[in-house]
Amino acid sequence: MVARAPALRLALNVLLVGLVCELSTQYGYAIKFPPHYISPLWPTGAILFGVLVATPPRHWWAYTLAAYFTSVLRNVWQGLPVSAVLFVVAGITEFLIDAVAIRRFAGGLRVFESLRGLVIYIGTAVLIAPAISAFVAVASTEENYWFYWRVWFLSEVLSFVMLAPAIVTWLAVARTGLKGVARARCLEAGLIGGGLLAVCVRVFSSATATQGSIPALVYLPLPLLLWAAVRFGPAGVNTSLLMVALVSISGAVSGHGPFAGTSTADSVLSLQLFLITMSIPLMFLATLIEERREKDEAMRRLSGRLVTAQEEERRHIARELHDEIGQMLTVVKINLESLREPARLANPAAGVDACVQNVNRAIQQARALALDLRPAILDHLGLPAALRWFVGQIPEGRPQTHLTVEECEGKALSPELKTAAFRIAQEAVTNVLRHASAGHVWVSLTCGRSSLELTVRDDGLGFDLAARRRSPSASFGLSSMEERVRLVGGQIEIRTSPGAGTEVRVRFPMAAA
Repeated sequence: MVARAPALRLALNVLLVGLVCELSTQYGYAIKFPPHYISPLWPTGAILFGVLVATPPRHWWAYTLAAYFTSVLRNVWQGLPVSAVLFVVAGITEFLIDAVAIRRFAGGLRVFESLRGLVIYIGTAVLIAPAISAFVAVASTEENYWFYWRVWFLSEVLSFVMLAPAIVTWLAVARTGLKGVARARCLEAGLIGGGLLAVCVRVFSSATATQGSIPALVYLPLPLLLWAAVRFGPAGVNTSLLMVALVSISGAVSGHGPFAGTSTADSVLSLQLFLITMSIPLMFLATLIEERREKDEAMRRLSGRLVTAQEEERRHIARELHDEIGQMLTVVKINLESLREPARLANPAAGVDACVQNVNRAIQQARALALDLRPAILDHLGLPAALRWFVGQIPEGRPQTHLTVEECEGKALSPELKTAAFRIAQEAVTNVLRHASAGHVWVSLTCGRSSLELTVRDDGLGFDLAARRRSPSASFGLSSMEERVRLVGGQIEIRTSPGAGTEVRVRFPMAAA
């Protein structure tokens, strides 16, 4: 029964996705504008894209089959027309490109929480993939080729601007949960949603505007959208934008609102361009605010942990001085005091030798403590030598370490850069030793014309980067490395997933000597 539970849950999820996609397909048909039957937004691909981003790739075939099952049956019933087959191929091609790119390069469900992720999303899911799928979809079209290319392209663009972001952010929120959300914040969200719905109904479901004019009322939802972006980030603004899209499309289909006119093609084009040009700047605004908020929160946690780490380091130094060096010096003191009365000593020379040995051990202990605080080799011999020394301290067999270092001759490495690079390598390798259960770890330092690149890679357990970042206690090492890189103007990239090892790649700007 335990083994059947995941399979049953997967089957239910697949059936649910198939049902939702079929309903979305019917919705797409319902909002088509005659006589060309243009749908301003085709939701099926965007829904399936959100599902694929949130699910393991090994299950993608099942969700894809469920999403397109009824469409394929209809095509078979109609004799498999070439255009219909191309539509299916174009849709599958588009969302597979999007899902792979967003999972691999943009953070998956966290795509809208960073500017880098949003830029990749806009470039891939909003521009490149719809353009490719449009060429596939209209490959058999002989008349009005570019008209139908534009129809397909803008319909997919609008879906991935208005619908897909909302789905992805909802799934991300569902993963993290809503525990601890204040009642006042829920009330504020309800106020924004209710106000936006009322405004949209008034603007987009009112009597048709004068032909050729777009009344100023279409901008009335903007203050509420800005409120949602500032206060609730990507989740708030994406949900609000979807509400605006649904109400405005519904009004246009019903012949109401500012986008209902005599020319169907022009009305749909105006509606699509309005929604797209309004949405993308708001998405960027929400993402920038969310990114800034996360950085501030990370800095607050990092500051608190740094104070704790400083106290722990002081406690460690005090313990080393008291328990190790202090005890050795105490023994030396006792031996020296006994030498005041050599007649009472059977072998005074042995007492002197004991003093010398204890002093040597105290010196070694003090040197080791100083190296732990900051290795002198980093200042005197440079970063490559310090990395060789550090890697040489790793016990054999845990794990096998491979070091590749360039000497960076003719390059000026500032003390801050050397310190940052060494500490990041130290932190990354230490994490591998403690947590990764890796068989091999590779450390590489390469010098380019204007940059220094440090890479630490292992074949260990890996981890869920998004979950680690959400954990204040577990993300301290990540925040510390990222802050060190930021302070010297560098860039850091961390690639990892459960069971696939981890790679930390850092690039520092570097000036020639």
